[in-house]
Amino acid sequence: MSIDENISKIWEQKPSLWEEKNLQTRSELGDEIDVFALKNFQNHILLYNPAILSKIYDSTHTIIQKEVEKWSNKTGLSSFFKEEFSSLEEKRKHKILKSLIEEHINTITKKLGLGVLSLSSVNFEENKIEVKVNECAEAHETSTIGHPICFNMASILAGEIGEKFNNWHCYEKECKASGSNTCKFIIAPQEQINEELREFLDLPSRISFTLQGKITSMISEFKRDIDYTPILEESTNRLSYILPNMDGRDRKKLGSDIHLKGFQQFYLSFLNDDFEERGKTLYEVGFESGKRFSKIISVMGMRSQDKLNVLPRLFDRLGMGLLELEKESNGYKVRVKECGYSYGLHLEEKICFYNSGFFSGMISSIENQKFEGKETKCSGNSSEYCVHSIQPSEKEEKSD
Repeated sequence: MSIDENISKIWEQKPSLWEEKNLQTRSELGDEIDVFALKNFQNHILLYNPAILSKIYDSTHTIIQKEVEKWSNKTGLSSFFKEEFSSLEEKRKHKILKSLIEEHINTITKKLGLGVLSLSSVNFEENKIEVKVNECAEAHETSTIGHPICFNMASILAGEIGEKFNNWHCYEKECKASGSNTCKFIIAPQEQINEELREFLDLPSRISFTLQGKITSMISEFKRDIDYTPILEESTNRLSYILPNMDGRDRKKLGSDIHLKGFQQFYLSFLNDDFEERGKTLYEVGFESGKRFSKIISVMGMRSQDKLNVLPRLFDRLGMGLLELEKESNGYKVRVKECGYSYGLHLEEKICFYNSGFFSGMISSIENQKFEGKETKCSGNSSEYCVHSIQPSEKEEKSD
């Protein structure tokens, strides 16, 4: 199956899909991923090239929209919302919308651990729906950078609600990342919110050097400057907390975990367009993350020979996989059982680029020599384990 087919399967509109027995897949780790794993991945995307993050909106909301449309056509809901809904009394319309958002869609997002939804307000004259999302995974305990960052939740709301009203769109009006106490989203016809939608999706790049020494930037950087430094501090502080304690930091209603499928949908969204190029990008993001992780645990006083020993426990603690690391004559082999990125998927390609980069970056930092990684087996295409081969780079250079 392709990437978009796997995302579609996660968002199939089948009530039986959300029964616990149908969601359970991993025999040893269960289906819980610590929300920190999603936040750490998201933060390193922001630190590498923030513009990549906003690109998931278009492809993801379109996939979800198609799945909702299939279900709506099958059940007759499509014609109801597009033809009959507008003629109902406002009180009745409000009740139906409240039920759609707080019972149906909220059941899905809560099960996936992505957020708790409620209908905040609705203006039928202006064709505008406002949805509040508490404990949104993307903004959980986030740093303030002055710009909304919950692009995945916006794509979910555009797909799930927008489909009912002739493909309305969604933007995030308020976000914890922009200093608000909660996250609020507006769903409305695209022509009404074009300017707000453009501003929401126009997340300027942080000027950063890639592994090849190229500068990543966007024209929008000259229009608006965002300080991404708090994001780096956030990831550092969280790791500094989680490594000694190995305990979760609960959200009041959703706890500290998200569902495996919710995490995988978020990750797959970055690979849905231009698979080869995005794969290279995720590898480089992972490489930089691995180097930072090595430096963080050095500051915590961990010796170089002990650094790799912490990885299996951390991966287990975060629900990201059961990891075995083996030193070979000329490099390392890393096996990941029940991998959080790919386990249970049915893919045509190997997809764990971020992990390959992470292991390579960490080992490069420890060995003070450039290593490169490649995934040779992936649990997403029928292998029991994901296997990553980490070898010295053919280009002789020291790691930064």
